[in-house]
Amino acid sequence: MSQGAPFWAPVFWFVSLLLLAACCQGSDSQERTPVILVPGNGGSQLWAHLNGAESPWYCRRRSPEGRPQQLWLEMSSLLYPAVNCMAYNLVLKTQPESFLTAASTHDNVGVQTFVPGFGIVDTVLWLSNWQTKYTAYYSSIVAHLEEKLNYTKNIDIKAAPYDFRKAPDELGDYFQSLKTLIEDSFHRASGRKVVLVAHSLGGKLMLHFLHSQPQHWKDQYIGHFVAIGGAFGGVTVSLLAMLSGYNLGIATINPLQFRTVQRSWPSTHYLLPDAILFGSDRPLVKSKRAPPSPPDAVYTTANLSALFAKASFAKGYAEGPARYGELTDVGKPPGVTTTCVFGDGLPTLASIVWPKVGDKVADADEHEDGDGTVAASTARLCRDWSAKQAAPVRVARLAKAQHLAILSDVRLLELVAGVVRN
Repeated sequence: MSQGAPFWAPVFWFVSLLLLAACCQGSDSQERTPVILVPGNGGSQLWAHLNGAESPWYCRRRSPEGRPQQLWLEMSSLLYPAVNCMAYNLVLKTQPESFLTAASTHDNVGVQTFVPGFGIVDTVLWLSNWQTKYTAYYSSIVAHLEEKLNYTKNIDIKAAPYDFRKAPDELGDYFQSLKTLIEDSFHRASGRKVVLVAHSLGGKLMLHFLHSQPQHWKDQYIGHFVAIGGAFGGVTVSLLAMLSGYNLGIATINPLQFRTVQRSWPSTHYLLPDAILFGSDRPLVKSKRAPPSPPDAVYTTANLSALFAKASFAKGYAEGPARYGELTDVGKPPGVTTTCVFGDGLPTLASIVWPKVGDKVADADEHEDGDGTVAASTARLCRDWSAKQAAPVRVARLAKAQHLAILSDVRLLELVAGVVRN
């Protein structure tokens, strides 16, 4: 130290550097637009406390030492016969006396499910506890934002998982928590509006959520709504699940066994084809006798009640379309700047041949253009919104992008980065 320098000079400069670093770090954090990720059907983890479950004898009926058990998606539970245990734990029960007037589904006997990690990104990065390219979910989007725009998990990227078995009328607490998360993220980012990124069923749920908020609230807090493969108009595969079960392409799952589970989920009913997209005269299900006899019935959105009755599931119509069909007006715009991203160029189920009533698995009859799950025609709903709201609506079609794999598509990663950057 030079003779003329005061003894406290090094301390002064050290403290100054610390303050400068803290200042710059804080302002850098505030420059990033907050992002909230909303998963789709099957995109949230489901855990449960088991206490006296009446599942098959070979299943675990009580949580060891009070520790919860992962139900969805723990990969070993897909193996036979463990898949039967998963089916018991995931099924929902309904109170018959109240199904038309109030939220009424509840867990199976001895099962208490919960969704972990609200606000935490880690629970939506992968679809299961096995992290492979086949189970990647929001991991690519998060990694891209971290690498390209210096985002930080759980700081300026957050997640809003939910019980994907439920429909909006049973998610009131979730929507309130989501609203609080949005407002908190907005204030922590010094007033930068939030970008909502939703996939599949999550897109339709967010449309419902935005419909329930006053316009002044949306104008203040929501900067952009990005819907990826948004199942706004429903999907024909939900009818397949209702009639004969849908095993998600997993060979160890018996579709007919899983049908009981999927029929019990309000979200399956919520995703049935909507007349505003599919019309009232488009054939969705054809029930026919053995060839060369002509079809004995054709079912559309106009006569689903007859279809459910023929399937010996008349109660399902009352608990499904009659209860959930009007929950979300998909013809009504969200009231915020919106980008709808859809895959196209892949065969997507359009109609079903259902050979007979009972336990016969349905067959695909016709396919249309889409992402393999959601029809490309759903994009029309988003385009229609642009004439109904002041905020801009953009539709982006990604050729050959599959419904799940689209979340790792570099074209989508750049699109999302562009939205949050601007």
